[in-house]
Amino acid sequence: MAFTVDTFQVGLYGGILGNHQGDAKAAEGFAEANLQIGAQPGLIADLVGSHEQAKGEIVKALTGLATVCEASCAELDRVRQMYDRVDQGSAERLDRTYPDPGNPPQMPSVPGLPADTSTQAVRQTTHPAERLKPPQAADFTNPIQLVNDLGNLISAGYWTQQFLDATIQVNPVEEFSNWVAGDWEQFAKASDALNSLSLFCGDLAQDVKMNITTLLTSWTGNAANEAFQYFSGLAGTVNDYAAGLGTLHDKYREAAQGVWEFSETINDVIQDIFDSIFWGAVELAAGGVLSETVVGPAVLWSLAALECKNVVDGWKQMTNLLMNVQNTIRLIHGGILDVIGSGGSFEAHPLPAGYNHPGA
Repeated sequence: MAFTVDTFQVGLYGGILGNHQGDAKAAEGFAEANLQIGAQPGLIADLVGSHEQAKGEIVKALTGLATVCEASCAELDRVRQMYDRVDQGSAERLDRTYPDPGNPPQMPSVPGLPADTSTQAVRQTTHPAERLKPPQAADFTNPIQLVNDLGNLISAGYWTQQFLDATIQVNPVEEFSNWVAGDWEQFAKASDALNSLSLFCGDLAQDVKMNITTLLTSWTGNAANEAFQYFSGLAGTVNDYAAGLGTLHDKYREAAQGVWEFSETINDVIQDIFDSIFWGAVELAAGGVLSETVVGPAVLWSLAALECKNVVDGWKQMTNLLMNVQNTIRLIHGGILDVIGSGGSFEAHPLPAGYNHPGA
């Protein structure tokens, strides 16, 4: 393919990459501010370690993206200036000394229509930073709210405590409170922030790819083909970021939703446990046992055996549900590590060190 270049269009593309450097810096700050979770108690504690690793990889990837955009902007400006300094013949001879990576793939033609060979203008088509909205916890109910709804059961009355001591030796409301403790609302907001970052990266990748394709309608030759290879690769890398961030968003939502559904079920089981205790106390009263009487476990089981068994069965159900949700969270923890691990979604794109025109 013959050598041609419109240095104004090359400069425009470099300017767009300069704009995206600012976008990437904004995204880096957004991630630092909105992926904060910190140390947490309860079930959420099993996700803190993988979350902190994910946050670190995300911030590092965005920092690297800003650096790549900055370096690419500078390289393109340098090439533009070089082309402006030499005449067409000299520029073409220099371009032939540059290794040819091969022509970029051509758009398939539409049957019956001539191929579009017109020169197109480079222009920024997306503004990724507009995706970085304050995160929300939409459609999310904090599981701790269910604990609050059970608040009157946390401080057990006399007969309630007698039944609990005789059967399971714990207050299920207190245990439930310990399990779901932690800032699940902030966790849900972090999930929303991951979604915003995914959309951000998708927009940026689209703009990089679309405009390098457009630029090649006014810049042809070996250096142009190499530029296409490099910036198409950059767009692919950033698209991988978008996919990884989208996967993390889904996993965080899965964790928050799973704990909420677990909490709803536990809430119902606790209500059943305390209903059994209530009816057990009624049976004791019917059996002539007064509230001031000291009653041992054997008496409770003899006078209210079914209710005592129901309390024990309810507690077993609670612990089984806990094991199930713990297993789910461990799987999510592993899934997060898979996304960010070696060869995962946040591999750095190389700086444009090789993008160095022989005449520059």
